[in-house]
Amino acid sequence: MLCTLIVVKFYPFQIIYSPVSLLIPISILLIMIDFFVKPTTTLTSKTLFILNSIYLVIGLALLASSNSTWGNIETVLGMFIVPNTLLIVMYFLCTIKNYMFLAISLVVMTLLSLLFVYLVTNGFQYTEYDGAFVRKKRWIASAISLLLLLNGIMFYVKRKVKRPNI
Repeated sequence: MLCTLIVVKFYPFQIIYSPVSLLIPISILLIMIDFFVKPTTTLTSKTLFILNSIYLVIGLALLASSNSTWGNIETVLGMFIVPNTLLIVMYFLCTIKNYMFLAISLVVMTLLSLLFVYLVTNGFQYTEYDGAFVRKKRWIASAISLLLLLNGIMFYVKRKVKRPNI
């Protein structure tokens, strides 16, 4: 919630550029209701998880985009989307107890994010305006994608582990 509150001044710009960015405050509001007032249904949690996962995949692709002479608005959008949606996705990873659903979702997220990053960057090629900052952003986007894959594998293994009755 603090990460979202820090960037609240960018919301008017985000909403003008893309009304989809209303997903972040709506998700934060539902998380607060879930945590403080009344637990939400699993269908609501899973739906918000899927929507924020899709938004995270788009944010990772925007984060890995190249620079141009006209500015780098895609990177700013990616820097806004990725931390906020990543924290929301992590919250739902802790609250949703269907490990098979989480494992499949995270593997699909990883494949889609790596595919989108590959397509946006034309096969991880750099343009003449790209520098060290763009290289770091692409490595960060790829590392986040691979960590999501590792997390998906761990949820799959957790599904198979039998806990002893105490």
